[in-house]
Amino acid sequence: MGHVEDVTTAVSQILLFLFEKPLTKNTLGSHLSGHKRGVFDRAMGALRILGLIEIDAEKLVSLSSLGRYFVENPNGLDASDIVSEFFQHRNADPGAAAREYGYPTVDSLRRQIGKIAERETASLQTSRNNAHRMRLKTTRSDLRFGIAMFIAAIDREFERRAHDLSYDGRFRWPETDAPGGDGSVGGVQFMDEGMLLRMEYRVGVRNGVSTPVRRQILRQLFEDALPPVFPLDYMRKWGDKGTVQRLRTLAYTIAPLAKNLKRKHDSRNDVAIGEYESDLQWLYDTYYVGRFHFDWPSTRLD
Repeated sequence: MGHVEDVTTAVSQILLFLFEKPLTKNTLGSHLSGHKRGVFDRAMGALRILGLIEIDAEKLVSLSSLGRYFVENPNGLDASDIVSEFFQHRNADPGAAAREYGYPTVDSLRRQIGKIAERETASLQTSRNNAHRMRLKTTRSDLRFGIAMFIAAIDREFERRAHDLSYDGRFRWPETDAPGGDGSVGGVQFMDEGMLLRMEYRVGVRNGVSTPVRRQILRQLFEDALPPVFPLDYMRKWGDKGTVQRLRTLAYTIAPLAKNLKRKHDSRNDVAIGEYESDLQWLYDTYYVGRFHFDWPSTRLD
């Protein structure tokens, strides 16, 4: 078992021990004495930096309010997510807290998580979009993990609502510009880009977002639960997260957008076309190659 896997196991064990009652650091160490040297300290460091445990003056270790919530409501996260966050961001810039004045605190995120079920879907989606952007920017490990928990809780709520047919028809379909041409690509009918707009995916010089933000949105569109803010028939076209149907719908939504801009023969659209094509290639390289076997769309004008 590799070092990361050892630390992950130790983190999971510490959380379970502390869920029962607070323990001294020495007592916890004795429970995990079978691990390799340094594993226990790394596991404790990960939990402390991410704000999941607290240690008082007498060296008594207990779960923080966020840590207890994590154990009771993981929302799809587990110990491996804690360790991954720790190893990626353990060297956080000490000046980050000052520069990130105005960002939410971990405690405020915890309170927001408790109110998710009461909020409207469209409002939750806006919050999730903002949270993903904030997570890309912050270097604070505790805040990054608090944001990850917030996003995971929203995803679970979206999954719950998607299986509750009562949401169907409660939301107005957004207005979008009609594409040029017949909108067909390789025999597959063009699909309205409403979900892309809802997720704030935008290209081009004037209104576009940066490449890292676009790629994060594309990851969400393929890997995460989608906000159930459209009619049921439209939502069904996107299928379940991580499936061939989800990827196919996403690819065959983006490709026609690039083709429609090409048909206008306007050099002002060159940046937008390039970003569409670059993102389509990124999706192909990241998710399609070696996993799926449907005809990948082209943006060529035949």
